[in-house]
Amino acid sequence: MQGTSDRTNEVSAGLQSTKAETISLEPWDIAEKLLPIANGQPISVELASDAQFQAWIVAQGVPVDDAGIADWSFDDRCGVIMYALSCGIALQFAEAASEEPDKLLMAMELLRQKPEATDEDVRAALGLRTHGVARMWKVKARDLLAQEGA
Repeated sequence: MQGTSDRTNEVSAGLQSTKAETISLEPWDIAEKLLPIANGQPISVELASDAQFQAWIVAQGVPVDDAGIADWSFDDRCGVIMYALSCGIALQFAEAASEEPDKLLMAMELLRQKPEATDEDVRAALGLRTHGVARMWKVKARDLLAQEGA
């Protein structure tokens, strides 16, 4: 069999290399995602209890510690969601209620009225649980306000 190792112009019939599409969500986008809670109103990733988040992530088929994770920080929640999406796991979120206020618009309005607003001011105005998430909304709102003024 002469020439069996020579290159050809034919396309390989084997499996083609595929790379999962990179999905990138910002932390403030993740904070707003709603988790469907059995027999209850959907709750945001940020405001869900550790037990609610643990139950949801396990139900989505995301491999986590068999004993469960007792304390889910917001960074941990973002990390596991981004990991799952990068692995191609189709996470099921609940639909946002139409009456839910737009946190970004609220943060922008607060900063228009009170440019020196602190993270605590933003946290309280938006009804957020953590200062870290409030800081993210504040930075995003300031960026958009700066673009408006440019």
